[in-house]
Amino acid sequence: MSSPHRVTFVKQLDGSPLGGLSCTCAAGAMALDRETIGAKRTTGARVRQLTGDSSGGTTLTQVVAALQRGFSVSLTTKTPTSIADFDNRLHAGQGAILQGSESATRGTRYQASETFGGNHAWFVNQGRGWRLTMGVWVPTEYLVFDPLADARRPDIAVSPFWLPRSYLLTFAKRLDLTGRGNLLGPGKVYAAFTRDTEPHMHAKYGGKQTTPFPDRTLGKAPAGRKVNVRATPSTAAPIVEMLAIGELFIAYQKTTTGQLHAGSRIWYGDHDGNRWVHVSGLSRTGGTT
Repeated sequence: MSSPHRVTFVKQLDGSPLGGLSCTCAAGAMALDRETIGAKRTTGARVRQLTGDSSGGTTLTQVVAALQRGFSVSLTTKTPTSIADFDNRLHAGQGAILQGSESATRGTRYQASETFGGNHAWFVNQGRGWRLTMGVWVPTEYLVFDPLADARRPDIAVSPFWLPRSYLLTFAKRLDLTGRGNLLGPGKVYAAFTRDTEPHMHAKYGGKQTTPFPDRTLGKAPAGRKVNVRATPSTAAPIVEMLAIGELFIAYQKTTTGQLHAGSRIWYGDHDGNRWVHVSGLSRTGGTT
């Protein structure tokens, strides 16, 4: 895997009226840069304008919709997902807008404010120091672009910086979901992901590259049901995730030698071959990425 595209830093304190409240918008502007590999760039103020919100902070849903509306790009929103999913997506070549609490870095060399410790958003471009632990890729550090870390004073960090994993875990788990101390808690993240800008895969179980590569498939299930995502291409394998109807599943590989199910041995797998969905549980396979 080559190094992913490194975005251009977008600061939120850009002089616009709501710059101090536009961290997610600024992170969204960096996600646009990553998604298009630098072909499209914008400001946090422009993303804010596209949300139509002029009163306070913005949600991931608002920012993702704004990027779709203004620039025709689609990010994958997970609110929440597991930290394991987050790490695996970064290892697979995706970037992420991550929401959490700035209190995680306040008072450290990574701080972006001496006083602010509330809900905030970063753009996480990549990880390094990867190791495979129980089927999950785990980094030792993340390359973080904090929209508030603009070196405006000597004790303010400058983005980007490599951040030890423990800080990011604390940042993510302290996200206040309601503004009243209802914290997200450990092991989960609120994030929106770009596509894999450096497509590659690690073949398992006879997997071959999908066409297109990767293939942005969608979950397909009867009303009120979800699709099983399994650890191997077999109905006997452990269920590692559930896909809702229409939920995105990015397939990197396809095997025709999986367990026979619903009359077919075709299964679609993820980047590392650790998540598999039977073809009967997917729609838009082989479609437009």
